Amino acid sequence: MYARLFRWVELLPLAAFLAYARALEQPAAGMPWQGPFLLGGGLAVIATGVLLWQQRVLNRLSLGMNLYLMTGAAAFLLQLWGLLRLYGQFKAAGMLAWVLVVGVITLVWSPSGFIGVPQRNRHAIRRYSWYLLLLAAAAFIISWVFRAHLWLAGALPFMGLYLGQSLLEARLTDSPSAQNVQPTEAS
Repeated sequence: MYARLFRWVELLPLAAFLAYARALEQPAAGMPWQGPFLLGGGLAVIATGVLLWQQRVLNRLSLGMNLYLMTGAAAFLLQLWGLLRLYGQFKAAGMLAWVLVVGVITLVWSPSGFIGVPQRNRHAIRRYSWYLLLLAAAAFIISWVFRAHLWLAGALPFMGLYLGQSLLEARLTDSPSAQNVQPTEAS
């Protein structure tokens, strides 16, 4: 039960960011995005802090999105206009770029890989992490190519990526080597 609750905690910053941005009539690049980024980034810091304090394995996709929100908020606070212009050019693909960064780092240095599933079989973790990284790269390319179209650049790649992650996690956790591993170990 708590595992699902913690998944929702990780998604709360993005939901708040999107709801706030949606409330703006026509958020153009610049200051109208300040409120959504500050709200989403602040919630991302709190949510990530709570999950780390609880020693939960962070969902790698949500971590990438939350890093996007945190850096966007920091860019407004520190007046890093170049970064904000870059985020404006990338649109939703900027979030997926952060997901790719998280993917590469966790694939190389985290015991549970990019897939984020505590497992004894390192070969399976690496293989499924590569599959998820390839899905994330495809989602980034789709988002970049169609960045002018909200549905094709934003919603579709993210839904496909989360669906792919869920399917890969289910397949990995169904394997016999996943038995007797605690899902709360931080990695």
